[in-house]
Amino acid sequence: MIRFQILNHAVLLTSDALLHFQRFYDTSMQIKTGNFSYFQTNFAFSHSGRIFNAVYGPFLAYIGGFLLLLVHNWFNFQILTVFTVLLIAGIGMYRLVLKANVDEVIAILLALIYLQFGIVAGILRFNFMAWGAALAPYAMMQVLYMINDERKPILWLSLALIMSLIAQVHLLSTVYIACTFVPFAIYALVKTSAKKQMIIDFFKALGTTLVLTANVWGGLLVLYSHNKISLPNQYNLYYHVVKYKKFINLHGFLLISMVLLLVFQLIYVLTHLRESVLNTMVTIIALVILLLASSLMPWAQIQAHFPSLKSSLQIPYRLAVGASPLILLGVGISMTN
Repeated sequence: MIRFQILNHAVLLTSDALLHFQRFYDTSMQIKTGNFSYFQTNFAFSHSGRIFNAVYGPFLAYIGGFLLLLVHNWFNFQILTVFTVLLIAGIGMYRLVLKANVDEVIAILLALIYLQFGIVAGILRFNFMAWGAALAPYAMMQVLYMINDERKPILWLSLALIMSLIAQVHLLSTVYIACTFVPFAIYALVKTSAKKQMIIDFFKALGTTLVLTANVWGGLLVLYSHNKISLPNQYNLYYHVVKYKKFINLHGFLLISMVLLLVFQLIYVLTHLRESVLNTMVTIIALVILLLASSLMPWAQIQAHFPSLKSSLQIPYRLAVGASPLILLGVGISMTN
C-alpha cells in the first residue's frame, strides 16, 4: 500500500498532512528546546499559539514529536506513521476475527480487506481518524464478551484501558465507539444473570477511563468554559456521509465490491438467523450504523434543527468507525460456516 510512495521517495502533502505536520513539529520543538506548552502551539501555525494538541490526541502528539526528532525528516516520518497505523489495524482485525473462531486464512484476508476501505485507508491521506479506526478492532473485542459471556460480559480493566488509549489518540473515535457498544451492552444486561456485577463493572470501567483521560476532558473543560475566539470548523453534514463511489474506497466511500459484500452478508444472516447470535447481532447493528451514517438519514433537516452538530459531529461517515470491523467480523463468521 505504501510501495508507490517509497519508490518515488515522495512526501504526500494533503491538507490533513500539513495540519498534523505542524502539530508534530511543535511537540518536537518543545522536546528539543525544553520549552513545553500543553495548550499553545508556539513553534508551529506561524507562532500563533493556536490550541490543537490539548484537545486532539495529546498523548500521540508528543510521541509523534519524539519520533520526528529521531527520523529527522518528513518522508521518514510519514512512511513510519502510515506503516504503523496499517500494521496496528491489520493485526487488530486479524485478532478480532480469530477470537470469534474464524478460519485463519479467512482472518488474514479480512485483515487485508480492512486496510483497503473506509476510515483506515484514510491514513494514506494522513487523516488521523485512521488512528481511531486502527484501534477500533481491539475495542470491538469487548463486543464478543458482551454477547458470549453470560457470567462476566464486561471486562472492566481491558475495556477501560482500550477506551483510554483511543481517547489519548483520537477523542471523537472514543465517542463513536462508545455509541457502538450501547446495543450490545443492553443485550448483555438483559441476558446476564449477574446484572448487579455487570453494572458495577461498567462503573469501574467508566471511573478508570475518566481518571486515565483526565488531561483530555480536563483540557476541554478549561477551554470551552473560557474560549471566546474560535470553535472547530463547521461542515455540511449532508455532504459528508457514507456513499457509493466507482473508483474510491476510503473515508466515507464504498466500492461496488464492498456494497455487494454487505448485501450478501445481510442475505446470509437473514437466512441463517438461528445459526449464530454473534453473527446476527454484529451484522444487523453494523448495517444500521452504516445506514445512519449515509444519505438515507435526513442530515440536511437535522443540521437545520441542531446547527451545533456541524462543528461537533462534523462528518457523519465517522459514525462507522466501530461498524467497519464488526461487519467484517460477521463476514468472517459467515465464510467460516
